[in-house]
Amino acid sequence: MSARTILYLNATAELGGADTDLFATVRALDRTRFTPIVVLPGPGPFDEAYARLGVEVLHLPLPAVTRAARPRQLLRDTVPSVSRLHRLIRERGVDLVYTNSLLLLTGGIAARLAGRPALWHSGEFLDRPRLVGQALYWTTAALASRIIVSSAAVRARFPRWAQRKIDVVHNGIDLQRFHPDRDGTATRVALGIPCEAPVVGFVGRFIPWKGAELFVEMAAQVRRAVPGTHFLIVGSRLAAYPDYLPRLQARIDALGLAGCTTVLVDRRDIPDLLAAMDVFVHCSLRPEPFGIVIVEAMAAGKPVVAVGAGGVPEIIDRPEVGRLVPLGDRAATAAAVTELLRNPSDAEALGRAARDHVVGRFDIARVTARVESIYERALVASAH
Repeated sequence: MSARTILYLNATAELGGADTDLFATVRALDRTRFTPIVVLPGPGPFDEAYARLGVEVLHLPLPAVTRAARPRQLLRDTVPSVSRLHRLIRERGVDLVYTNSLLLLTGGIAARLAGRPALWHSGEFLDRPRLVGQALYWTTAALASRIIVSSAAVRARFPRWAQRKIDVVHNGIDLQRFHPDRDGTATRVALGIPCEAPVVGFVGRFIPWKGAELFVEMAAQVRRAVPGTHFLIVGSRLAAYPDYLPRLQARIDALGLAGCTTVLVDRRDIPDLLAAMDVFVHCSLRPEPFGIVIVEAMAAGKPVVAVGAGGVPEIIDRPEVGRLVPLGDRAATAAAVTELLRNPSDAEALGRAARDHVVGRFDIARVTARVESIYERALVASAH
């Protein structure tokens, strides 16, 4: 049997978690069974990486149901988008449409009009505003052949009648890219971080709810307890928040942390940066649907302190593999980090256990095999 063609749609072309997850999914795809075509709303940082994989990338307008979208304009944009995608499905012999966000409806509509199965992947909490979020959960559930969600916490947001068509598949990562044998010494030297200094790190988007400011406030407390500590903050910018990074830098300066804090923007070398850290901290201010960067840090053998809300307890499901702290509690976060810095042997043991835990549950090869089996089920069901 010839390879089946899958059309992948993503709502953004950025360095965010959804973009990273989609790239990892496509990269691990069994190309003897499936041929991917990726549609993005414009040029982005993963275009060259897709090209190196030999994956075709198309840039097409993809109207998304965001807070910035105006309802009338969204409706005007939806009709031509559905028409373009419907024509693409027909012309390219697409067998299945995979939409990587509930914010995109046009791909699923086009798939249904073309008589193809429509899959959605959701790794998001849509509750701002709540009524719009509920409408999207219900609409995608009604249109979808199957829905893949990144955590049971996400599945719980969908209506009860839709649960039978939802599969929980935790996101996976490339365990060779994120590996404890990677040496972070060269990265520290390049960044001017003293090799003997304990390094506490943060990786996430530079947007308010991801908690970089809370991390900085926590850092001030840790620095008082463990004076030699250095802090490494790595983030990607989002156009909707142009003032956030200057505000973050101002907070660092106000707390007297400029000399012991390194801020990096829009970096692609996350494995090397994680290798330079001794403790990784996740401190989002809202429940995280999953938290792929937590998995990456654990795979790198780093002890992790993370917020115990949303989908995160499905990653760190016991204290032997990571430390969970209450949402928004900078004092508890600082205390957990300080304990690990003061007890390096315990921290190293926690990092080793974290790596073993991730190897058994979040290997991208196993995750992709599960996703591919869902593709097959949807294709078989659509043929009857």
